[in-house]
Amino acid sequence: MATILSPSPSPFTFPHEICGIICQDPVLERHDLHALCLVSRGFRDEAERLLYVVAHVRGARNIKSFCISLARRPHLALRVRKLMLCMPPQMDLEAEDLSRIMYTFHLCHNLKDLYVLEDSDRASQGKMGDAVQCWILDGHKFKLKRFVNAYFQPWVLVEFLRAQPTIETLGIKCRGPAKICGAALPMLKNLDCSAALVQEFSAPSWYARNFERLQFELLQSTDVEEMTTLVALSQFKASLKSLSITRRGGQHGLDFAVLIACVAAQLPDIKYLRIMDYTTRVSPSATPFLFDSHHAALSSAGDLSRSLSSLSHQPRQD
Repeated sequence: MATILSPSPSPFTFPHEICGIICQDPVLERHDLHALCLVSRGFRDEAERLLYVVAHVRGARNIKSFCISLARRPHLALRVRKLMLCMPPQMDLEAEDLSRIMYTFHLCHNLKDLYVLEDSDRASQGKMGDAVQCWILDGHKFKLKRFVNAYFQPWVLVEFLRAQPTIETLGIKCRGPAKICGAALPMLKNLDCSAALVQEFSAPSWYARNFERLQFELLQSTDVEEMTTLVALSQFKASLKSLSITRRGGQHGLDFAVLIACVAAQLPDIKYLRIMDYTTRVSPSATPFLFDSHHAALSSAGDLSRSLSSLSHQPRQD
């Protein structure tokens, strides 16, 4: 994010209320707000307030600029409620860069939603979330409601998650086990994760898991892996209201009709179900359309091309 320049002298002075109304016009985009910062101090104050409430910063250069800007004007950091960092590979960051990011977190006392993602243009091929310098997240005053990680290895986040008991929505993008079940997360209701993490959370624990919305991905999974994950869903049936499953890659998963039947058996009272199947599995015979009054009308893998358009979210009809 580029550092905002000082406004030019203006012969007109508008009240802050008028500047605020103009800056909040829904047709304005972020670059328009940046331009309004140059009109007058009144416009700059109101535009900056909106610009820094939600910040999306991508790449090492922009992250550095953003951190320097907040360090010079820490009052702006107090306005940040949602921060999305698209981080470069960890090998591209020096100790000074990490220290700047840590200090930025230290200034953002009112931060509620934090996304730490990989820069998709720079991500390492075949790797997902392999960074380990999670010390930049520790020891800050913010209390998050939403945390999404696709950058750090999940297991290094356990202590950070323990220090954030207010998290209600958690997104953990990883391949394989996450090993984060040591964090209590008593207020967690919404989870977006891998199939392996679903299995981890279903294991007996001192901590109750009252998920209301669950979304997970089956990636190049076998029928045994899929069945294990679906059986694990029964641990959440008392509270779970919404389920979304995405299946990608591979040819050795369950038949589509069997997949639906397993979900219905484990979660008979689910109110909202979506399954997106992008696998290349070919069924030897087309299974007729299935209908369950608790779920949606769904087709088999044999009719996958049509099913992708029919698999929209459909709530339960009571």
